[in-house]
Amino acid sequence: MKKIVLASVFVAAALFTACGEDSSSTAPAVKKYSCDINIDAGIIAVRTCVEAEDQAKINTVCDGVNALFADAGKAGSECSGKSVKKCDAEKDGVSFTAYFYDDTFAEESCDDLVDQATAFGF
Repeated sequence: MKKIVLASVFVAAALFTACGEDSSSTAPAVKKYSCDINIDAGIIAVRTCVEAEDQAKINTVCDGVNALFADAGKAGSECSGKSVKKCDAEKDGVSFTAYFYDDTFAEESCDDLVDQATAFGF
C-alpha cells in the first residue's frame, strides 16, 4: 500500500511539473497598461511607473499626475522592469504594480511607496 501511495505522489508531482512547463499553452496574453511618471520640478525629482490591467485606472493616474505636473505622466503598455524597487499592491479591487527607479526609493517600504503612488488617483 505504501508503494502505491508513494507512486501516486511521484506521478502527481510529475504531472504538475509537466503542466507547469507546457509552452504550447493557448491562454491569451494579459494586456497591461502603464503610466510612466517622470517629474523633475526643481526640489522634486521622481521617476516611477504604475502598471495594471485596468486601463481606466491607469488613465486616472496619468491624468492626476499631468494635472499637477504638465506632461509628467505618459500612458503606455508596460513599465520597464529595470527598477530599484518593485511593489505589488491592490486598491479598490484593482491589482497593480508600481516600479520605482530612483535609488532613494530602494530602502523604503512598499507600503509607504504605494501610498505615495496611489496619491495620484489610483
